[in-house]
Amino acid sequence: MALHELHPFISSEIKKLPRKGGVYFLFQIETPIHADGAVNLRRALLHAKSEFPQASHFSVEVLDTGAAAMNQRVRTLRDELHLVRAVGFVGSRR
Repeated sequence: MALHELHPFISSEIKKLPRKGGVYFLFQIETPIHADGAVNLRRALLHAKSEFPQASHFSVEVLDTGAAAMNQRVRTLRDELHLVRAVGFVGSRR
């Protein structure tokens, strides 16, 4: 899967993910609302469903790198997509 591919944020799509590390974005419609890295993409996105119930789509990029390189990739992608929206903007639970 590539970052430019948006997938519906549903369990059946998440279960197709490899249990590998990488970065992921969550979107509300086509607006990025969260970006992060994970050692296990499948587990991280299943957990993110409860934290971001308003998310409608996701994209992932599998990386075979260490934690430092993964963190750098997340920072770079956040900068590229101008991820400036706060969780509160999309109506998080408090």
